[in-house]
Parts: sequence; structure tokens; C-alpha cells
Amino acid sequence: MAGPKALGSVSWGALFLTLLCALPIGGQLLRPTERSDRVLEELERLQAFEILDTIPTGQRLGLARTLRMAMESDGGQPQDRTSAMARLVSIPDLTAALELSFGWVDANGREVQPNGLGEIDAMIATLAQARGGRILDDGLNWTVEPALGWRSGEWSFQARGRIRWLSGSSHDPEEGRVQELWVEGPLGPLYFSVGRAPVMWGSSFVGAPVLSGRSRALDHVGIATDGTFRFPWIFRQLGPSRFSVSVARLDGTRAVPHSFLVGHRLSLRPTRNLEVGISMLIQSGGEGGPEASFFQRVLDYLVLVEPLTADLSAEISNKLAGLDVAWMVPGTRGSRAYLSIAFDDFGKAYQLDRVFGQDASYILGISIPRLEADGMIGLKAEYHETGVRFYRHGQFPSGVTMDRIVLGDGLGPDGRGVYLAMAIRPNASNRLVVQVAREERSNDFYHVKGEFSLSKVIDRPEEKRTRLLADWERSWPDRNFGVVARTGYEHVSNFAFDQATVRHGALSEIRAVLWLH
Repeated sequence: MAGPKALGSVSWGALFLTLLCALPIGGQLLRPTERSDRVLEELERLQAFEILDTIPTGQRLGLARTLRMAMESDGGQPQDRTSAMARLVSIPDLTAALELSFGWVDANGREVQPNGLGEIDAMIATLAQARGGRILDDGLNWTVEPALGWRSGEWSFQARGRIRWLSGSSHDPEEGRVQELWVEGPLGPLYFSVGRAPVMWGSSFVGAPVLSGRSRALDHVGIATDGTFRFPWIFRQLGPSRFSVSVARLDGTRAVPHSFLVGHRLSLRPTRNLEVGISMLIQSGGEGGPEASFFQRVLDYLVLVEPLTADLSAEISNKLAGLDVAWMVPGTRGSRAYLSIAFDDFGKAYQLDRVFGQDASYILGISIPRLEADGMIGLKAEYHETGVRFYRHGQFPSGVTMDRIVLGDGLGPDGRGVYLAMAIRPNASNRLVVQVAREERSNDFYHVKGEFSLSKVIDRPEEKRTRLLADWERSWPDRNFGVVARTGYEHVSNFAFDQATVRHGALSEIRAVLWLH
């Protein structure tokens, strides 16, 4: 165990029952995906202050419990700079909250268009796609999200509903569903999560290439190590480690309904300054998907099966694999440089241009949690690039998506993006985040020749998007009330790859959270 350095779709009846009886996020202003992001952010700050230094961060299942146990292991109270973390990882016995939000958006949304190299059923609409699959339609949106939570020992039950109306449409809601509904906790050396819960890997603040938390929560069963462990023998040198396995079922409104995702991730911290993560996600099965025996599927889950197989026609699944490395730069107040590489399927050993080009995704980033000595200002910057075939597939035409939102990087296939974010925390009750993004997406059309050699048939202009977002959070704990305000602007040139089209988009949203218990 790591320690301180000193040491979908539902019926209205089911929805109503869930909203009435289900129990949240522990008096938090944040939604579950946002809370996970903040736990990671605060952990980076604690490591920057040299309070914690041995916890791998890339695997988030059970991370809050790992941090809580690490902070409490010396029996003392958290220091002032850890107070934000203490609130994030605490679990009240019984809580209830109600979130009301009002937002207007003109999102410049469009479909991801085909390019002759496989398919994906997804939308590009960054302004309208909030974390956790919370979509806004163009126009005025009203949303209600009741949230409830209950704790028994170290086990917690979380539930959250979502009802959204669009101004000017009928009185019926545009959507009504159970947004999250899961139970989690430790059992022996393992940590379990069962239900509809966010599944997130990696530390990118924009979106990891495999599982980023952009889509709504997945119906899944997740098992992780409870805290950290060390491998035996000489492998002990790999340092504190965390491992998880998740099995999720996708929705039925897709080309191959109810296909399954099986994912596993291993996070290692061989030195205080170095963290390594290895991940694998396999999409298979479903109604009308490629058929295979149980033995074939077990073999297919082995990472190296396809590269060692001479017959590509034997593919029965879609695989995404990732490797990420993070290095804490000494003498820089805990600043981290990180690299993430992901591959969509695996070619042969002689197809390196396909493996590292067409089917690959790259993220290069830097995080500075203490731009100033007091840690009040943090800065992050990332560069993203995705290959022309990344996220596209033949047997699973909808791709790795949920509700037309990519489960991984919102950049989508064949894109390049630069992102900058600055977080300002003047005190524990206020937080301001400003983000700037510049994205370029291509949609040239290709013809595939032998051995995946590509021939460009149509050359289209690149779509370019420049975006500015600002988020402000303010809480009044003594009044059981908090607000989150978001505003944004986006300029798009060559919209939908038409050189003559220029678009302007905007977003304004405010949400109020009332803690009822």
C-alpha cells in the first residue's frame, strides 16, 4: 500500500424509481467524471508538494480509496494544501443533491465522414459534448440531475438521473435516463465496481485515446487491486503497481448491437519520478458480430495473436492497445512530461508504417501543477495526433463509441490538436479554468491496395477549429450550495471540409447544485 512520503435508455417507471429511491456523490459540486479528473489533479499537486510520491495514477478505479488510505495512514489530519483532496475522497454516510442547469449552444456539430478506410458512427461537436456523455442540442437546454449516495463501511452506492428539455420543442423531455448507478468497494485484496459507472484511463486532461470519460457511463463490472502491490522476485523493481480488468456491454443502437468491451490496464511506478502504463481494450461479440468459439476468443484476447497470424481474415474483434509514460522532472516543483501511444488493431511486423502511422494515436503533454510556489496556479499543455484509420473499423462499423461519442479522444480519426489549460485556485471554494484549443482534421479519401498500402483518391481541405473555454466553480459549503458556470467560443474554417464555409459557435451554461443532506 502506498503512503505519505514521511511514511442508456430506461423506462419512465424505472427512471422515476431510481430518482426517488437511489442514493451521490457525497455533497460534491462535481459530477463523477469531473470528480475523477479532480482527484487526479489534486494528486499531482500532493506529489508536487512531496506529500505523496508512490501512487501510480493512470488507473482510476479505486484511486480515491487508495489516496484516502495513504493520507490517513499516519493517523494525522491532512495539511491545509490537502484539504481539497480530503473533501474529494471522503465518503459521507448518506447524501442527496439536486443539480439544475440551463445552457445554450450552437455547436457546429457534424458527423465523422467516411474516407474509404473503415467506418465510425460519431459526431464532432466539442462545445455540445460535456464530460460523461452529457449532450446539449443546439438551442436552449434545461436539465435536472438528482443525485444520491449511501455508504456502509468502505462500500458506497452511487446513483444519478438526468432529464433534459429543449426549449421550443414539445413538453416531453429530449432525454431521460439513469446517468450513473453503481456500487463499489473493497473485498479482500481487490476493489470492485459494478453497475453503470465511468471508466477512465490515463492522465490526459483533454481525453485519453482509449477510455477518456467523454461518453456516458458504461454498464460494466470492474475489478482492480485494492491499492498498490509489488510483483515478486526481480520484478519487484517495477515498483508499486495497480492492475484492473473491466467488462462492459455497449448499447443496442449501433451497427452491431450489444457488443462487449473487455479492458485491462497495468500501471507501474518503477521509480519515484517514472510511471508506466500498459492498457488493452477489445471489442467483440454482439448481435451480428463476427462469430467465434470460446477458445478462439480467449486466444484473440492475447495481444500478440494477430501479428503472429498470417491470415488477417481471421479477425473477430477490434483491439486498441496503449502505452503511456510519465516522468516527473526533478527540480521543477513536480512538473510532469508524459507520452501516450495507442494502436487500433495490429499489423504484421513488416507493416510498421501501418502500425505506427495509419492505426496509431499520439499524445505528448506537460503538466505544471505548481507554476508558482504556493500551487495556486497550474498549467497543462498537450499535442494530439491520430492516424487516418484510428477508431475506424469494418466488422464493427459504429466504432468504439457510445451515443455517437468516441469513448477515447474527441479529436477523432485523422486529426491534430494543440491544447492549453490554466487552472487558478485562489482558495478552497473558488476555481477558474481557461482552455484554448487549436484542432485540424483531415478527411481525404483513400483506396486500399495490397498489404494496406494507401492511395489518395480525393484531397480535401483540412477543417480547422479554434476554441476558447472558461469554467468557474464556486461553492458555499455552509449554505449547502454551489454553482458552475461555463462559456465558450469556437471558430471553424473549412467546415465539413468545404473550403468556402466558415462557422462560429458559442456555449453558455450555468448549473446550480443544492446539497439536500
